Amino acid sequence: MKILLVSQHAIGAWFILRLLREGHSVEWWLTQRGPWETSLRGLIPEPYLRRPPQSVLESADLILFDQNGMGKLAEELRKFAPVLGDGLLASKLEDDRLYGIEVMEQCGIEVPFYETFKSPEEARAFISKRPARYVYKPFTAPGQEQHSATTYVSSSAEDMLASLDRIFAETKGLPFLLQEVVEGEEISVEGWFDGSNFHFLGLTLEEKKFMNGGMGPNTGAAGTLEGIFNNVPKLHTQGLGKLTLYLREQGYRGMIDLNTIVNESHAYGLEFTTRWGYDCCPTRFSLLNQDMGDFLFTLATAPTGGISIDLRLRANWAASARYSIPPYPMEIEGHHPSDVAISGIALEDAWRDCYLYDAQLDGPDSERLVTAGIFGHVCSPIGIGHTPEGAWAAVDRRTEKLKIPNGQARTDLCESTMKRLKKVREWGWL
Repeated sequence: MKILLVSQHAIGAWFILRLLREGHSVEWWLTQRGPWETSLRGLIPEPYLRRPPQSVLESADLILFDQNGMGKLAEELRKFAPVLGDGLLASKLEDDRLYGIEVMEQCGIEVPFYETFKSPEEARAFISKRPARYVYKPFTAPGQEQHSATTYVSSSAEDMLASLDRIFAETKGLPFLLQEVVEGEEISVEGWFDGSNFHFLGLTLEEKKFMNGGMGPNTGAAGTLEGIFNNVPKLHTQGLGKLTLYLREQGYRGMIDLNTIVNESHAYGLEFTTRWGYDCCPTRFSLLNQDMGDFLFTLATAPTGGISIDLRLRANWAASARYSIPPYPMEIEGHHPSDVAISGIALEDAWRDCYLYDAQLDGPDSERLVTAGIFGHVCSPIGIGHTPEGAWAAVDRRTEKLKIPNGQARTDLCESTMKRLKKVREWGWL
């Protein structure tokens, strides 16, 4: 099969390793220039840095987007081949926070109380009348993606009042919403939708803070635990499952994730993720014991009414830990070192067992792996197991030989995710 991957920042270039391993013909197009042009250089073909020739588009059997925010382009390319990973609806569900919440409400998903604002002054007047802990969530500028660092969780009403001007300036004056903080455990349910039904349904537990104990800045994913459901749990039926009719009506195809806060009696929808999540998608796909390209093509071309997919899995649990080098988690273009040696990764197995990003081969005839000088997120070793503890033990085994000068990673991921998972289980959501 001929597959074209469209990417803004090469964050999904790693999937090319697997698709090539499966025997597919893969080309890719980088729509934005930048340091990420060297990601996985020497391991995968060089990207197109301009629009690919018409012959490439016309010969594609499947077109994949590794991020959203390019909805118009995705819709345009549908005239050439089935598309997964982006589209106007996909971008709107994730990037238009208010629209995403309104869809949840329309579908009967419980959401925390919220209000929208255009200025800090409006928000101050509101908080003065209704003091509480709030999460600040800026809207997303057209054509841009949300960044995890733009979300701010206040410790109190006073904290939010004191922080409003700073956050508003940092997010360039975009309108925003304040959502009341609810107590519980954060967990996501993710599924792949074929236009009619969900497949490959499971949970995601991410540790987003950079340092042990949940300290430091938000990185999006410092560590990830993925579990595939053997049943259809309450967590799905009270959340993502309620979108089934809406997604059918919209003709949606692809991955969709509902981030949720649960406690003893409530499951609150927070936000959607429709782009391929990193590191969660590489971690989840490591469980798939069949051709990933064929799986994605089947989803993209399923007839009305959906299809039955006999999933073959290597195990039911997978985990990954993000390894980086300074100045990460700060993203300062031109200040992330290249040519830092990376050892202890078996390149012949990296297509499945280690998500790579800020990495490349040290020259055209070399098998030595070094950093590419992108943003310092070097790799995320992946482990699988028949239990979540077993998956984390497998991650530990993979990282025993991993050596990166000034490498940094959390060491409490098993403990922290298992503590959260235990609570969610005790509350009956799984």
